[in-house]
Amino acid sequence: MLVSVAMATFNGEKYIREQINSILFQTVQDFELIICDDKSTDGTLSILKEFEASDSRIKIIENDCNIGFRDNFAKAISLCRAGYIALSDQDDIWLPNHLELLLDNIKDNSLVCGDTLLIDSDGNSMGMSCWEQESFDAVPKSNIGKAMSFMLFRSPYLGSAMLFKRELAERALPIPHDLKYHDAWLFIVSCFFGGAFCVKAPISKYRRTVNSITGLRNKKVSRIDHLRRGIIWQTKLITINNLLNRYSDFTDNDLEFLYKMREICIRNSTRRGKILNLFFKLWHYRTIYNADFLHWR
Repeated sequence: MLVSVAMATFNGEKYIREQINSILFQTVQDFELIICDDKSTDGTLSILKEFEASDSRIKIIENDCNIGFRDNFAKAISLCRAGYIALSDQDDIWLPNHLELLLDNIKDNSLVCGDTLLIDSDGNSMGMSCWEQESFDAVPKSNIGKAMSFMLFRSPYLGSAMLFKRELAERALPIPHDLKYHDAWLFIVSCFFGGAFCVKAPISKYRRTVNSITGLRNKKVSRIDHLRRGIIWQTKLITINNLLNRYSDFTDNDLEFLYKMREICIRNSTRRGKILNLFFKLWHYRTIYNADFLHWR
């Protein structure tokens, strides 16, 4: 098979049929769908078993206890058998060419990610994509540049829009226990081992709940918000330390970057360090935004 799709489910009966059907009707049909259910208490499991009985590509794994979405995704990834692995949430809708676009664009990179169209809880368009919402006007060309934008600003690299090679999964697993998000870890590892590429075309519809609709912002507000909002430096420091402790085959340039970022994270504990970090962030603002401190186009 060409692709393994790893899906993590938990109490997703409301949208799970629509999402699985969107996967089954992909233009690329040579795939397996591995679904790990995290001890759902609604009708999710019975729906999954209906699909499993009707399509031999689908395999359902029932967890003995609830392990949380990060570890549930890691488990699903570990069970995938194909050379390429795509991640799927339980409540999105894939466009028919989701897999095709990602496969066509991964090339020599270890990971590729696309954009997503935002929809509300009823599936209605919210008039923007994820990247438009976060105002990511540009993606740095170099992998170090991508890692820098990840460290200093919010990441546009959603797990539900990712496809990566098995070699990356083997490097990245297990997900560090002190990190919350599996997709953030997969992305940052890819920046140093194999590279990441971004497809600017939308490949799926990303569902936003009613409670999150109020978080929608226009570009100007989003840019200001990214500048205003403080970075969780401690989380970045944990990420860097996990990278340095786990891998010994970084290039000299990669090590120089990681040591520099670790120093920046540590200095944020002082008032002077916080001021220096603010100016450092401003200096790199144009790496992903088509704006600077004075011009909010």
